[in-house]
Amino acid sequence: AGRDLVAEYVSAMRARGLRAGLYYSHSDWNHPDYASVRHPRPPHPELVDSPYVSPAPGAEDPLAWERYLDYRDGQVCELLTRFGPDLLWFDG
Repeated sequence: AGRDLVAEYVSAMRARGLRAGLYYSHSDWNHPDYASVRHPRPPHPELVDSPYVSPAPGAEDPLAWERYLDYRDGQVCELLTRFGPDLLWFDG
């Protein structure tokens, strides 16, 4: 976008005396390292072999999963430290 849309949103909310809430989806299906390990207890049986949730049996990559967690945690840390949101909502 060439702009910091989150900063503009938070600034506009606070300029009007409103609290700022942010949403973060910790499931990033488009990230190349997401869903690189199989969940030990899948939440729903129909998701056991879904490529959006788990890699194929035998194709697990724990190092890729660690990279994804570092990426995700870095984004959440940035939101918290840069914007100090009054509400941070995660889905899932």
